[in-house]
Amino acid sequence: MLTTDGATDATRRLDWLHDIAALLWPGAHDMSTGVPAAEADFWLLPNANRPRLLVPGGSRRAAAAAVRHYGEQLSFQGRVKAAGLAAGLRTGAVQRFLADGVALGRGTDNGITAHLADKLGQDVLVSLHLSAPRANRKPVLQVLSTSGETIAFVKIGVDARTSGLVRHEASALRRLSDASFQTVRTPPLLAHDVWNDLDVLVIGALPVWGKRDNDSSRGHRAMTEIAGLVPATEQTLGASEYLRRLRLRLEQCNATPAQASVVDQLTDLVTVAGEQPLTFGAWHGDFTPWNCAPVDGRLLVWDWERLTDPVPYGYDRLHHDLQSATVQRGVPLAQAAATVIDGAPAGLRAFEVAERAARTTAALYLVELGTRYLNDDQAAAGGHGGRIEDWLVPALRTAVHKL
Repeated sequence: MLTTDGATDATRRLDWLHDIAALLWPGAHDMSTGVPAAEADFWLLPNANRPRLLVPGGSRRAAAAAVRHYGEQLSFQGRVKAAGLAAGLRTGAVQRFLADGVALGRGTDNGITAHLADKLGQDVLVSLHLSAPRANRKPVLQVLSTSGETIAFVKIGVDARTSGLVRHEASALRRLSDASFQTVRTPPLLAHDVWNDLDVLVIGALPVWGKRDNDSSRGHRAMTEIAGLVPATEQTLGASEYLRRLRLRLEQCNATPAQASVVDQLTDLVTVAGEQPLTFGAWHGDFTPWNCAPVDGRLLVWDWERLTDPVPYGYDRLHHDLQSATVQRGVPLAQAAATVIDGAPAGLRAFEVAERAARTTAALYLVELGTRYLNDDQAAAGGHGGRIEDWLVPALRTAVHKL
């Protein structure tokens, strides 16, 4: 358990933790790590060399529950390891070896925990996932009862970008509460307010611990239901409202060589495929294996901060395929992007998208993703794939050339 990802990664995650702790628990500027586990407000797991999760100290059940839920979003092997760690926490076998306790100092007297207890009407404990650096990184808290039951999840906007995403997700969840889904199950919106100048979104917990199954068609049905949130419309690419909005967003990005390349490729794409008819609907915006779970005949789907319409049918399928390849299977980004382009006709056939329309859609998806990365300034944040000129732009150029 004492492996190391590298000092740079660990240091960046811990620096972020110090900054976030000072926001969430005002007075925690004197936060310290490495205190004995018995004296800690939180435990840092697996350790300070590989910081991934901050769990409540002093409650075996709550700490174990936090680890179990974190493990639900991992691979099968990761879930097995998380289950073992959770069992060790629950029995107390692990704590004696934890040297990386965290003390908040004066921060324990007030802060987000007290605010959430007031909102939810009961005493609560929280855990915090220490994610990798990216432009839209924000605190995501798991809220637990003192007995270890998962009550809710909380997203907190800490700057203009993340606050905008939090507000958008709050709006999306209100909208989704009226959706007549048969396959998709969405989390309930419990509260959305501003605390200490931070946007705080409280979302009900979905039962990810339920019985899972392997219905391979459920993902497609879910994507189709999401696309149908708005009536399907058919327009040529060149005359579409989507293209108008995409161009506007791209023009609003900082002027860089990468941005100029995407603009040029979009111009070429419209030149060769502007008369291509496309069907438009909605998309989740980040439909990935770690944002959903097949449970009890439904697909639990969360993280709705990118829900958007209109977009061409099939975006969620393409995004799922790209992210699955790069994050879960470790396929290099350039290779994964090329595979998505080549596989688009087969992948979008279930959405009744013809071959040329599918290739056009795949090229547009790369423009969409590139625009997101540019708008978020992922390169400056050190986010995975942030340098789109190294992988996305070449793949986009190839996709346009093949049309």
